[in-house]
Amino acid sequence: MYCLIILLLRPLFMAWFPVQAWLLSRCIAMLLAAQVRRRGSSLRRFRRCRSRTHAPAHTLPAAPEPRYGRAKPDWICREVIRLAARLGSCRRVADAFNAIHRGRARVSKTWVNDYCRAHPNEIAQARRAMRRRKPYAVPVRRRWSLDLTSVRLSGGEQQTIFGLIDQGSRAVLRLQVIAHKCTWTLLANLCLAIAECGRPQAIRTDNEGMFASRLWAWAFKFADIRHERIAPKCPWLNGRVERFFGTLKGVLRQLTLPSTVALQSALDEFTGFYIHVRAHQGLQGLTPRKPGAVSASSICSTPSPAAAGYKPSTACSWVTKPDVEGLRQDFITARYRLSACELG
Repeated sequence: MYCLIILLLRPLFMAWFPVQAWLLSRCIAMLLAAQVRRRGSSLRRFRRCRSRTHAPAHTLPAAPEPRYGRAKPDWICREVIRLAARLGSCRRVADAFNAIHRGRARVSKTWVNDYCRAHPNEIAQARRAMRRRKPYAVPVRRRWSLDLTSVRLSGGEQQTIFGLIDQGSRAVLRLQVIAHKCTWTLLANLCLAIAECGRPQAIRTDNEGMFASRLWAWAFKFADIRHERIAPKCPWLNGRVERFFGTLKGVLRQLTLPSTVALQSALDEFTGFYIHVRAHQGLQGLTPRKPGAVSASSICSTPSPAAAGYKPSTACSWVTKPDVEGLRQDFITARYRLSACELG
């Protein structure tokens, strides 16, 4: 009622107070629109309740509405199960799926959570098949894996480690502490490894900024090396160097590293142990060796520790053995024993 009176007196207000009248008319229009929407929503609720209460008795109840608008395609379900078998967390699965299939499809964290809860057997079966699958064989000196990791010293300082391994022999080509993560530093370490072990055909890295720079692409094109970048948020595609870093960090957690020099000394010692002493299941119980000293037709040429006379006191793993000093003594003993096996 008051709104109608104000609307009728609007010409008089426009003549006397034009600005105030315009603001007042806008406020009245907004109030009327809100009132119309409120009455319309209440009317719709009334009609829906009335249709439910006055439904015929002989009709069957309607099926519950699905929570989501439409069912996902089969390839999305298979991809979610594959990612869930590796990542586990629904949030990480959703982020990885959206990063891999950007522009093609997208899933929400809620949908991934509901789907994983509804299909636990399929995820467990995919995880078992993934663990039982044997690694594929790669020729020596053909493809390398490169990645960076960080280690914290005893004083709390963060240090970056440059890691480069051969995919065929699992040999550690370079393990170096670097001061900066710039492209020039990475290319310098890579050139030193190429000068020592030869030029590979391809090098696999992740999608970090240094590996996606123009300088990195130009250097690989100039050296005639194929650069392989894995999919976003999929570290298992470069899994051999990631597994190597997992073994390395298990050792470094047990050591006291006061400085960068001590860290580099531990890395050098671990490199010798990893190449000449530690046996690999993917190499049929043999140990890796730098591919610069072996032929390209063989996978590895170093005998197993048992054949070389290496008999540790309790365990033959840097990760599972807590006695680091005993491991050092075993490594020194094995180093002298392996020198008699013509390791080169």
